[in-house]
Amino acid sequence: MIPHFLFLAIVPMIGGVILGGVYFYMMWLNVNAISHAKHPRLALAAGSISRLLMACGAFFFILQWAKWYSLIAALIGFIMARYGAVSFAKKESKYL
Repeated sequence: MIPHFLFLAIVPMIGGVILGGVYFYMMWLNVNAISHAKHPRLALAAGSISRLLMACGAFFFILQWAKWYSLIAALIGFIMARYGAVSFAKKESKYL
């Protein structure tokens, strides 16, 4: 049986990793789409705002669902996804 505190820390951390993966994948798609867009500034603004709303909404939901330590766990998971995205980008890019 998993203790309640551990459950409230592991599930949001996994959610944070998933959220971070989706966030940074959407960023990658947005950066690649800007070069082909008719209005690149509008595409950049729309992509940035949609990613920001998604992330803030998910963190707000986590905060409403559980305690502050669940939010910290989700943020740690999000940062873990960021490090994964940066290491993936370094492998794929010859410029980084």
